[in-house]
Amino acid sequence: MSEVAIATMAADARQFWKRGWMLGTCGNLSVKLRDDPLEMLVSASGVDKSRLRAQDFLRVGAGLELLAPSRHRPSSEVTVHEVVYRRTRARAIYHVHSVWNNLASRLAQDRIELTGVEMAKGLAGIHLGDPVLLPVVDNARDMRDLARNVEAGLDERYPAVVVRLHGVYSWGADLDEARRHVEVIEFLLEYYGRAAGISAVR
Repeated sequence: MSEVAIATMAADARQFWKRGWMLGTCGNLSVKLRDDPLEMLVSASGVDKSRLRAQDFLRVGAGLELLAPSRHRPSSEVTVHEVVYRRTRARAIYHVHSVWNNLASRLAQDRIELTGVEMAKGLAGIHLGDPVLLPVVDNARDMRDLARNVEAGLDERYPAVVVRLHGVYSWGADLDEARRHVEVIEFLLEYYGRAAGISAVR
């Protein structure tokens, strides 16, 4: 499981980097290996996401506990992953930063609302015509505060939370679904941002 998960996450990270969603060392990825006690396989902090290798993934438990020796440290944002794993049915979480998710978050209060956009069908449980109300929460310097904000904003109908002027946490029942959800969410946020720009011009 771990070897396949590492290869999958590394490949997905390279694709996200090419799309401008994981530039520099930003973003993080994880997969849940065990429920109780919680065990996650997560990308290391401060590592170029376009060049992830096996040694750049860490086995981490609750409270950022390292479960195996590593020269790296886990991202403090894994605190947010932990909350999402405990509060949802997620088995994999991807956190990306993009220009469009940052811009879209500036245009909304606590929700980004979209209706009738065909791509929304790519989200598990969503059908054409269903409204999509993506939660938007405030960023925080302290990751514990950010985790609380994300937890308060969680809506079980949608596999994502947008963090204002920061990025998106998106998840799925497995790595493939998490990747698909990231792609769909990013499409929807770009659509939202472009539509708002067109409306402003008119």
